[in-house]
Formats: sequence, C-alpha cells, structure tokens
Amino acid sequence: MTGLVRFSVSMDARLLERFDRFIAEKGFTSRSEAL
Repeated sequence: MTGLVRFSVSMDARLLERFDRFIAEKGFTSRSEAL
C-alpha cells in the first residue's frame, strides 16, 4: 500500500444499523476494519 486516503460515506440510517450488526457478528473491532 502506498498510502492511506480518508473518505466519507453517507448512507441510510437503517443500512448503517445493519452494517453495525454485521460488524458485531463477524467480530470486527471497527467500521474501518470491516471495510
């Protein structure tokens, strides 16, 4: 990897809730790690 780039994403609140549940189920420690 040559470098890191920070970016943002806008999404529906319900989709974010689903993503957070997925993260917890899979054992990721953060949204960044899950991505």
